[in-house]
Amino acid sequence: MPQLQGDAILRCLLLRPSNTEQYETKTLKEEPNILIVSNRWTTSLSTQPTLKEIAHLPFIMLGAMEGYSFHGDLLKAFEKHGVKPNIIIECKDIPLLVALVNRGLGIPIIPRMNYKSLFVEHLKIYEFSQFDFNVEPVLMKLKDAPISKAATKFWEMVK
Repeated sequence: MPQLQGDAILRCLLLRPSNTEQYETKTLKEEPNILIVSNRWTTSLSTQPTLKEIAHLPFIMLGAMEGYSFHGDLLKAFEKHGVKPNIIIECKDIPLLVALVNRGLGIPIIPRMNYKSLFVEHLKIYEFSQFDFNVEPVLMKLKDAPISKAATKFWEMVK
């Protein structure tokens, strides 16, 4: 968001941060969470894995990011179900996280919008409804900031 404030970019698409007072936002469709598992572990999981079922597996945690609660909410979900994840690493970079899963190093729970990967043929993706915190992507711009005609047209196209 600093680039948005410094006029380096006019619009940005991101997950809704906690503080949006100085921005105009357009909310997009909520995204559920997914569990990504290397094919080598899928035989030991049910068709709808639970937090209890995956707690013993090496877990790659999406790293905490300022202004977002996904990390803390996921840890609370594990705690609510009476288990603690076996976190082996935290990673804020989704492509790197997916590459680690592809190597069989662990499993993550991430927002579905982020799982596009070249490695998907070696992975099983489960819709993960037990963690019911959905992420909300938003399109943002600074309030009352001058913008180009093209940027205005794009902004108006988004419903």
